[in-house]
Amino acid sequence: MFILLISRGIPSDKDPQWGCFERDQALALHKAGHKVVVLSVDSRVRVKNRKLGISYRNIDGVDLYNLYWFPNVIFRPIIYRLMLFIISWQLDYLYKKVVKIHGTPDVIYSHYLLNSYAALNLKKKYNLPVVAIEHWSEVNKDILKPYVQYLGNNVYSTVDKVISVSDSLKSMIYKHFNVDSLVVHNLVGEGFGYKLPSYHTSFNFVTVGSLFHIKGYDILIEAFAKIANNNNFKLTIVGDGNQRTLLQQLIVKHNLQSKVLLVGRKSRPEVADILADSDVYVSSSRNENFSVSVLEALSVGLPVVATICGGIKECINESNGLLVPTEDVNALSSAMLKITQNISNYNRESIAQDFENRFSTKTIINNLVSIFESVKYK
Repeated sequence: MFILLISRGIPSDKDPQWGCFERDQALALHKAGHKVVVLSVDSRVRVKNRKLGISYRNIDGVDLYNLYWFPNVIFRPIIYRLMLFIISWQLDYLYKKVVKIHGTPDVIYSHYLLNSYAALNLKKKYNLPVVAIEHWSEVNKDILKPYVQYLGNNVYSTVDKVISVSDSLKSMIYKHFNVDSLVVHNLVGEGFGYKLPSYHTSFNFVTVGSLFHIKGYDILIEAFAKIANNNNFKLTIVGDGNQRTLLQQLIVKHNLQSKVLLVGRKSRPEVADILADSDVYVSSSRNENFSVSVLEALSVGLPVVATICGGIKECINESNGLLVPTEDVNALSSAMLKITQNISNYNRESIAQDFENRFSTKTIINNLVSIFESVKYK
């Protein structure tokens, strides 16, 4: 099957997280024997380190094309719908260029609501089936912003199938748009899996993600400060973002410079090694759909302390971690201390095996392909 995957973008050495979910699925689908080509229209505000026009990469046999002409912020003050039209037009332009090289796809597989809106133009213009998968946390809210409501109203009832990455997101899509979606969880890319931890003298907490407000790392540092000074604990935060200065200030405020490490972005092998050499993963997110970083931790065998948001309840239970409310410093602190006191109750090899049983790449890819086959036009 020829699958044309519409992505946010293409991961790079300077921005490894941008489009990483999409890349991992593309590579897994390719490895399962399918032809996969990835398209993306990059209209982010930042212009640094981006090539004007069409750029191309081949990653392990998958062709990826990105188009960048200008940031969409130019159009937001005018008319939001004009921005949507121009993004859709750019995707069509890129599609026509790529189809001359690769031929006509069997199915379009679009990630995130904005891309799915743009993919609708391809569906209507070229009579192609579209499967839209939703990850976007903006959809998983009780009250939606007007432009999110507008996009959802146009997309979810018009595409051939809608996929949600969690049961909670499925419920929200049905609540807001009266559309029943299929649940297929995110997958973990290659390079993760159970490893015997190395010996270390301290008890190591770890978390991985962009340093944004939504991730709740300010809450995490406040919670860690309550238990750190009288114990041999360390906390490693992997990632970068606009809250780095704020988090560094919190670390200094609580005199945690020797205990909390902001190590910046790391490559996938480096992240896998950091997880393997840690004792507990902590997710302090204020909002999340289905955290891939939590899945990566479980794949390695780490028990997890996580805030209850999005689909986190679908992967954390009493055998592999503890759940706490969002925005609750005391509850998070207590859970982190409790798990250190009961760490022998968590079997890392069993946690990794449970992950493999429930969230293996093979299972997820089989589910996706079954959906694609069901919408193929005869």
